[in-house]
Amino acid sequence: MKNVEQLKTLSDKESVFDIQIKFLSEEYTMIQNEISELNKKSQNCRNWTVTLWAGSIAISINPQTSVISQFIFISAIFPLMFWLQDTAWTQIQRVFIYRSKGITDFYNSDNLVKSKAAGRIIGFDISGFRKSYSVEIFDDTEFKKFCSFWKVLLFPTKTRFYPVLAIFSIALHIFLNYI
Repeated sequence: MKNVEQLKTLSDKESVFDIQIKFLSEEYTMIQNEISELNKKSQNCRNWTVTLWAGSIAISINPQTSVISQFIFISAIFPLMFWLQDTAWTQIQRVFIYRSKGITDFYNSDNLVKSKAAGRIIGFDISGFRKSYSVEIFDDTEFKKFCSFWKVLLFPTKTRFYPVLAIFSIALHIFLNYI
């Protein structure tokens, strides 16, 4: 009953629709911030990959110790390891992007006008990430395609970077040890 009384007090100032729109607006802002943070994490994965990969190659091809050059193939592990981590960050980011797209689609649809007239949001699930992480949304084919681990793993921005470094490490190992 306390919530009902508070809602009556709020209804004098703001309608339910206004409160819901404000909530969606704040959620949208939060989502955009999280997407930016996940972009930074993805970039950090790339930076650490290059740093550790280049460092391991530099140590391995040290002319003073020819024995270590036999282990240069180990430098291929860093790109593969960070490729998986970057994929995980990007997959989480895709969940946020999916929700952001839903909010944007609602704002650009006729349902916004209908909701204003009805005094509450209609034609859009305002429950947000509570639903996003529930079982019912994971049954959604569109969501599965959008956030698929394999799809994200094979993004051109990832496949043109991580595997290339790993292949270069293996090729360098073969060149230094067998040719």
